[in-house]
Amino acid sequence: MSNIFAEESYIKVIINNTPITKHDIELNKAMYIKMNNAKNLDAMQHKQLDQMILDQIIDQTLLFQHAEALGIEISDEEMKNTIITI
Repeated sequence: MSNIFAEESYIKVIINNTPITKHDIELNKAMYIKMNNAKNLDAMQHKQLDQMILDQIIDQTLLFQHAEALGIEISDEEMKNTIITI
C-alpha cells in the first residue's frame, strides 16, 4: 500500500489521465541544462526552470492527446527525418 502513495507523490500533474512525474521533469531539465550549457544555476533559477519544463511537458502532452483524438499519426520515417533536421 505504501508504494501506491509513493507513486502518487511522485506524480506532479495529471493531464486527462496522463501522469507527469517528477522523473519526467528531471529528465527534461537535465536535457535542457546540457543543451543550453546552463550550469551553476541558483535555487531561484532551478525553481523557474522546473516550472518552465513542467509547462512545456503539459503543452506537449496536450498536443499529443489532441493529435491522437484527431487520428493524426506520424510514421517512423517521418519522425526520423524530423529528428535529422533538428
